[in-house]
Amino acid sequence: MTSPRVSVLTAARNAAGFIAAAMESVLAQSYGDFEYVLVDDASDDATAAIIADFARRDTRVRLIRNSVRAGAAGALNRGLPELGGDYVAILDHDDLMLADRLERQLRFMDKHPDYGAVGSAVRNISTTGENLRQRSYPEHPAAAHWNLLFGTSLLHSASLYRSSLLHTLKGYSAGHSYLCDYELLIRIAEHAPIGNLPDELACYRLHAGQISTEHSLSQNSQMLLLQYALHWRWLGLRTPLGPFMALLRWTRANPPQTVAAASAAMNVLRSLFASYVEHFPLSTEEYQQVAKSCARRWVRLAHNGYAQHPALSRECWREARSLDPGLIGNLEFRRGLRTRSQRPLRQ
Repeated sequence: MTSPRVSVLTAARNAAGFIAAAMESVLAQSYGDFEYVLVDDASDDATAAIIADFARRDTRVRLIRNSVRAGAAGALNRGLPELGGDYVAILDHDDLMLADRLERQLRFMDKHPDYGAVGSAVRNISTTGENLRQRSYPEHPAAAHWNLLFGTSLLHSASLYRSSLLHTLKGYSAGHSYLCDYELLIRIAEHAPIGNLPDELACYRLHAGQISTEHSLSQNSQMLLLQYALHWRWLGLRTPLGPFMALLRWTRANPPQTVAAASAAMNVLRSLFASYVEHFPLSTEEYQQVAKSCARRWVRLAHNGYAQHPALSRECWREARSLDPGLIGNLEFRRGLRTRSQRPLRQ
């Protein structure tokens, strides 16, 4: 029996409210040569029964049940050895695939055999499925690599991985229970290019029960430790955690209270960019892509800090223009800044 080209993997825990919609979005894909493996992580609701019902009706669906809860990384690692596809597409149990996701991502990866992973832009949706806004991720591999210094560059639930690389890297790290996807992506990016398609191919559902909401403090702490370790491993920098945290909060519309704290955060961004271009041999195109990505961070600081620190905001604009002179005329990006600044800050 010939193995399918793509294996779709979902880890589910007490997902009865969302799992049927997620599965229907997979089974409705325009590309049909896939298997769909779902690992039920010892749910105590109807999750396993719902999956089993789908499996009876569609032979592409396969249920694996954990008798004891293994956590996100453990559940995903339980499924990986069962997959036979050349590629692994991830979908979290509360999210959705748009109809042409597998077709588009498979076509891209076949055309770019050096890539280790590809994601896409994502549509945020509410608990009940209403459209909220688009989330864009770096398209060019150089920008996606640079962006890992600040957080993930591909949404896990919109990612297609090359199976051979996942096998080489031995899957997810059980030591990073809340951010096993980010930790894995860092290791992938150390072996192969990563990037994103520009169009929306997945829906990311915002709701009170998701890990980023229920365990936000633990997740944020684990993220900070991963970033700190990455700055040292890639750049040899011991990034000061206070100013770096201030920088991250500032880009999310929460600027530092004092000029001194804001200046320290700005110096962190300068240091990260200077060290990055020093440590990585970038082509002219790669440098331009990293510079544009950094310039967008400067613009976010300028936009978010204008009311509180107008002089520093103008300085941020100057930094942005020095890296990407054309950014000030990018109306779509500036409209996106206004939209983001009007929504509540998610801590």
